[in-house]
Amino acid sequence: MTIRTQTLTAPVKASATGRPTAARWTVLAALALASTAMLSAHAETVAHAVSIWNSSDTYQIAWVALPTLAYLMWHHRARFSALALTGSALGVVAAGACAALWLAGDLMNMAEARHFALVAGICATVYAALGWPSFRMVATFLTLLVFLVPTGTFLLTPLKYTVIGFAKTFAFFTGIPFQNEGFRIYVGAQRYVVIDECAGLPYLLMGLFLGLTLGLLLYRRWWRIAMLTALGGVLGIVANGIRVSGIIAYDYVTGSELDLAGHGYFALPALAVSFAILFFVFHKLQPEREPAAGLANAGAPLGRAYAPILPALLAAAVMAAPPVLLRDAGDVQAQAPALVLPASPMGWTQQSYVGDWSPRASTTGGTWTLVEYARGNERIAAFVAEARSRADKISGAGIDLSGGGNWMLVLRERPKVCAEGSCHEVTHDKYVLRDTDRIRHVYRVYNIGGSLTASKLDLRMRRAWRHLSEGTSQARLIAIATEDPEGLPAADIASLQLALVETR
Repeated sequence: MTIRTQTLTAPVKASATGRPTAARWTVLAALALASTAMLSAHAETVAHAVSIWNSSDTYQIAWVALPTLAYLMWHHRARFSALALTGSALGVVAAGACAALWLAGDLMNMAEARHFALVAGICATVYAALGWPSFRMVATFLTLLVFLVPTGTFLLTPLKYTVIGFAKTFAFFTGIPFQNEGFRIYVGAQRYVVIDECAGLPYLLMGLFLGLTLGLLLYRRWWRIAMLTALGGVLGIVANGIRVSGIIAYDYVTGSELDLAGHGYFALPALAVSFAILFFVFHKLQPEREPAAGLANAGAPLGRAYAPILPALLAAAVMAAPPVLLRDAGDVQAQAPALVLPASPMGWTQQSYVGDWSPRASTTGGTWTLVEYARGNERIAAFVAEARSRADKISGAGIDLSGGGNWMLVLRERPKVCAEGSCHEVTHDKYVLRDTDRIRHVYRVYNIGGSLTASKLDLRMRRAWRHLSEGTSQARLIAIATEDPEGLPAADIASLQLALVETR
């Protein structure tokens, strides 16, 4: 008891001079100024993230991440006021690693990598100001910044299969016949396609966010916070499962099929049930006690109290350097003529395009073309898009090959196709037109420097390397579509794509 009294009273005497308190406020002001300058340097990255928050319901939770962090800091203000600001050169090193990650993401034109790098750079700057002992205490709070990053699309496929699992379980317990092909499922007389919007990514993110927030309110130890966060994520997935089961039950009982707008009526009850469980658990848990402590470095010498300013400024400067100093305008390309596809590749004859496949390319500096080929009674469409500068995207969100919002993905696989002694992988997407039995197969591959790849990551890495070594980022997407229910033979796919590699 005597030891605790001495620990508490010593800093109070020291703080009466005003010097340590003024130093702390100066360090925090420098940290805020450095972070603002860093964000200004990355204004384009910030603006892109904000545009996604505004345009996507999935990521609008980002708008409450910073206010929640501010509230938690105020709620635990006694803990934060006790932190020692010692500074750390390792924070500057960490900022350098984040700057390298941002630069790699920029070279590969990966917005997600740039977003993660910027958030990590903010954390590295805080680390540089606080030093490791104090940063370790606030790191769990900074985890909330992850929700500023529009990410999680890589989870869509496993989440879709989770939805199918819920539907199958519901059908099993109710005795309703069930079968599925990829993302297309049949429950009784009803048929559904599990699209991205049905995967439940917003429910998962909301559950993780609530679990993390409640964990930070209660606990200090990271593993306890992680357990409550995981519980929130699981309950978010369960909420989506309850929603899907409710939709299936309604359709089965009424003999109808709700449209997508009607699915929203089941969202609120499902969320209420799942997150009521989370808040019930939160109510029953006991918070960890806050240790009594005073201002940890209040008695530090004046020069030492101001020491964290330098590493904080250096970390922010290192992180801000890539977009300010290293980023260029991209490849300087002469205006190339429009793409002209071969008239008769591998026995197929080019026809005037009369189909309704309408792939969309958001690339602005590149070019694309769409033609139709015939061979006897067979008809296919070929779409070729070429990126001519580093800013042009021909993968991910840069190209939409579905052909419109009414076409729904039911199967995705990556088979190997061979022709003329050459083999390569392709991405095969199978779509179905909503409320019909009409099927469309799309086979796509990327051509970079004469090599074919089905991997978006491989494409981006190769383009980044070519930009650094050769000063060019030209690459091509080659996609072939057919509405033959059986699709195209592997040999035809391979030979056609090889024939389109040298398109001029």
